[in-house]
Amino acid sequence: MDYTHGRTVLVNGIPSDLTNVFITLEHAQPFSNAEELADAGLIAKARSDEIVSGGMPPFITREFPDGTSQRILNLAITSGNSSRSVFVNMNNRTVESPPDATKNAVQCVAPPLAQGKASGPGVPGTANLVINTGLECALDLPGHQAIGVIWNPGIRN
Repeated sequence: MDYTHGRTVLVNGIPSDLTNVFITLEHAQPFSNAEELADAGLIAKARSDEIVSGGMPPFITREFPDGTSQRILNLAITSGNSSRSVFVNMNNRTVESPPDATKNAVQCVAPPLAQGKASGPGVPGTANLVINTGLECALDLPGHQAIGVIWNPGIRN
């Protein structure tokens, strides 16, 4: 990884035969490997009882007019029931605070309670789903039956 120019140096070939080695430069940022995460954890002064992992997005590329760029890793540092986000600038080996997410938070306001009406006892295992937008019916799924549970490892089910 060439931090100064924001590029990846790929070396392909046979290690024992240096005549068949090919070097390619890519202007793409790779995902962090365990070594880079450990180095970023040291820069962020993570304690030995804390777990350092990549956050989302895993990295941010800061580009400058002169063609150089900086690689900023987004770390999630967790311990017990607490966690914190830290940005680590891998070029100058400094720690930066993530932007305050509450400044740009979008607030949703729920509409007033609708006057619902029962549609009868229904059939066990089914649901009548009606979605209205204003005064129009946008979706009507009478007697919709759930056919399975979708499991997503990133969400607690």
